[in-house]
Amino acid sequence: MYNINSREELQSFLKDEILTSEEARKVLIISKQRMSQLLAESRIIPISKVGQVNLYWRKDVDLLKQELVRSRKKYRPQHPSE
Repeated sequence: MYNINSREELQSFLKDEILTSEEARKVLIISKQRMSQLLAESRIIPISKVGQVNLYWRKDVDLLKQELVRSRKKYRPQHPSE
């Protein structure tokens, strides 16, 4: 569990652990269309939606990135992902 005692700690936590759709797409190296597809397939699930912005847990995004990198290496060995 997280122990947040101040506004600064909360801001730091949010900056480090929560991503917007745009930030998640940059981490995953995917297009808006691919992000929509992953959402429709429930392969990535937002932790919250604020207005038109979905928010994602960084750990979920990092796990999905590992999965996508493995798939890219298998099916698209020339892709510029890590």
